[in-house]
Amino acid sequence: MSKKLMNALEDCSNEILSSVNGGKVPSGSKEDIIKRMVDVRLNKFINFNTTELDKSFISIGRDVNSLKEKQLIAKQQGSNLEEDELYELEFMDLKMNILEAAIVTRKEVRSKKGDHPVLQKHIDYPIFSVDRPGNVTLAKLQQGNNGLLVEKRGGGYRTLLFQNERGTLLTDYDHRVFAAVCKICLDKGMPKELRVEIGDIVSELKIPNPGGGDYQNIRNSLMDIYSTSIIFQESNGQDSEEDIEYEYHRIFQKFAARGNKFASFTVLFQDYIYEALQRGEFVNINIYLMNDLTLNIAKSLYKFILTEYSKEEKDLYEFDFTTLRNHIDIDRNNTNRARQTIKKGFQELLEIGIIDSVEDVKVGVGNWVYYVQANAVQLRYAAKSERENQLQTII
Repeated sequence: MSKKLMNALEDCSNEILSSVNGGKVPSGSKEDIIKRMVDVRLNKFINFNTTELDKSFISIGRDVNSLKEKQLIAKQQGSNLEEDELYELEFMDLKMNILEAAIVTRKEVRSKKGDHPVLQKHIDYPIFSVDRPGNVTLAKLQQGNNGLLVEKRGGGYRTLLFQNERGTLLTDYDHRVFAAVCKICLDKGMPKELRVEIGDIVSELKIPNPGGGDYQNIRNSLMDIYSTSIIFQESNGQDSEEDIEYEYHRIFQKFAARGNKFASFTVLFQDYIYEALQRGEFVNINIYLMNDLTLNIAKSLYKFILTEYSKEEKDLYEFDFTTLRNHIDIDRNNTNRARQTIKKGFQELLEIGIIDSVEDVKVGVGNWVYYVQANAVQLRYAAKSERENQLQTII
């Protein structure tokens, strides 16, 4: 059990028991009063991921069972537990009630429609990497570029030139921060220039019991995004350079904040981002479901499959390994490791219910095809296609 969850359980249980045993609550059965008080405090716990809640429930349950077995033996001998043990049993029972209610609520919100937008263009082009490479790899990418990290990534007829002034790559965490800013923009009515509180991003990311480190991680992520320039390049597959289209820009046109520990900032999106949000060219991820995924590769695959589903609903999807690897920018120098990583990612999506089945078939040398059956119930809530958006506009 994490220290954050342990402290939250201790504080909440102490508060409830002190109120109930001290007669500071309205009349009624003790069980009903505790249930009402637990329900009011659930928001403190539903941001913890499901795995952590489940493991804590099982761990505390073992301790409760041990004490109850001891109590049963004591009663058979005409006695009972010591007073401090009786209090501890009541205390742990209350923790179990809190965790059980949190697990049920967490699973409910995880199954609802997502509302954090992920731009389809940011899936089509590998802007966000699965993981940040080690310092040696990052240093190589900066050689001869005056300290700038420069990298060319490609797949099919799409190519991305990535440049970062802070010598780093953007990862899935940065993608979630960016999605949170986009959601805030939509919620505020799409202002061209957007003012955002860091606390609002913390709230949108559903971080449990956030501390100073969480706020600083978000600040660093925002600066990494702002320091990134990208060039989109797309061709029709012909040899002529006249058929190549370029788009040059930073992700943020403008980013303004005061001090290293800024509490708020002002941001101006690039036109293509603003227009994509207006036109509905995005899919909605469920942030609770995203946070329950433990592997970064699973999070990237979730967004990729969701985008493909939004374009066309099919019973079975075929994903080429090489293309998929380029799209999510993973283990570019080790094919076998990349394949194993992708396999683990699909396995987690299978376990959590985002997909119903997956099979990989070798085709040629060093390449495979993944046949994936998506869970339509899970994805339909999140997918927002251009066609649906156009229909809504007409109506």
